[in-house]
Amino acid sequence: MNRQEAIEVIMTTIGAQDAVVSTTGLISREIFEKFDSERNIYVPGSMGLTSSIGLGLTMAQPTKRVVVIDGDASLLMNLGSAVTIGNKQPTNLLHIVLDNESYASCSEERSMSNTAKLDSLAGEVGYQYVRTADSQDGLKRAIMEFGRGPGFILTKIELGGRRDFRRPLELAAIKSRFMLFFTRQNTRRLTMMFKGKTIFNASFDVFAETYHSVRPGYPAQLYADIKELCGLDSASRLLEIGAGSGIATVELAKLGGKIVAIEPGSHLATIARKQTKGLQNVGILEGTFESFESSDRFDAILAFTAYHWIDEGIKHRKVLDLLDDAGSLVLVWNSFFLSDSAVTAEVNKAYSEYLPDAYPSESSVAEVNEGVLAKLHRREQEVVQNSLLYTVALRKYYTACNYNAETYPKLLNTFPKVVEVPEEQRKKFFARISEIVGRHGTIVVPVLTTLIVCKKKSGFLHAIANPKGGK
Repeated sequence: MNRQEAIEVIMTTIGAQDAVVSTTGLISREIFEKFDSERNIYVPGSMGLTSSIGLGLTMAQPTKRVVVIDGDASLLMNLGSAVTIGNKQPTNLLHIVLDNESYASCSEERSMSNTAKLDSLAGEVGYQYVRTADSQDGLKRAIMEFGRGPGFILTKIELGGRRDFRRPLELAAIKSRFMLFFTRQNTRRLTMMFKGKTIFNASFDVFAETYHSVRPGYPAQLYADIKELCGLDSASRLLEIGAGSGIATVELAKLGGKIVAIEPGSHLATIARKQTKGLQNVGILEGTFESFESSDRFDAILAFTAYHWIDEGIKHRKVLDLLDDAGSLVLVWNSFFLSDSAVTAEVNKAYSEYLPDAYPSESSVAEVNEGVLAKLHRREQEVVQNSLLYTVALRKYYTACNYNAETYPKLLNTFPKVVEVPEEQRKKFFARISEIVGRHGTIVVPVLTTLIVCKKKSGFLHAIANPKGGK
């Protein structure tokens, strides 16, 4: 892998809302020429300071992911910054080092990275996620799998390559636009909350490919019921909130009508576009529901396991503003329960053994299932008791999903409470889970799908008082 290939993988794999800090020399020049953007800040003439600037940005904006693109010689010039990063533990920092074992931007003198073992050093000083990549596929995978930082990816590249790039000269203008990018993005960033803490970028987007491959879909009967209950046809206008990887979007497209699907996670939005490619009635929009504006009024607004993430202060009011007077709000949740089995009992024990901070005591199957049901009930009551809405249907669908030693840890790695656990501790937990499930063959996960269909209360009362074809 050469420098050009590595930079292309990085710039096309990281999230569209990620900030980029690139080191002095050829790395910044190549990014400036090929991938210049308002999200980029270049550091020409300041060798070794890239990681320090990146650290400062993560501390100023702890909910925004910052990607530092460094060189081996640059990192060696300021190793103290790596130690500080390990001490400060910025969870939103990804530090990628392009290592060609030389001062490539100067006269290609050899650096000492061949003996420094930079990846080992990163782990020793406190980086939580450390990977080494020597191929394009390996680098892409390492970026996609990055979740909680600080992260460090040592990327081995060949020496050489093009050198005749123009320099980024308008540095004051570049700084100003970068500051505007930071300010503007801060007002529309994805801010999902879990137990009072902001989860940067959300576990769903961080592990987008994993989420798409292991999260269960929704029963076929559910889509048929939605079509019937909402009266959808080819002329219907649908708005989907939190489309994720497009699992439900593809099925909704079969019902007819025009769909606008909003997804705040850039990685998930990319997958959703691939899934819906060729579907002329679907548009994927990257952004949050809170920031979405439209002059259209929709016949149905739908949220599949997403409505509870929306800002409590505006979600119902904004839905009412965007919904046609006769339209429907469709809410769907998948709730994961535990099966009463020997494999589940072993898994439950592993939670308290390997993740004691998150799960301080072992819970029985009955206790866990009671908790899941109670949470589901609270979500239902929030909607049913809302004074501006009237619930016209509440239905349940049961399915049982089978997972094996490979897929079950991946499923767990899409749950926020598990993702919050430090990387090394999580890896040991997953290894134990894989061993347990492997001995038993499979583990069954009962999934209860809930469908709620609501109408505007004012529209519902109007329809009752003015029946079509009634006496």
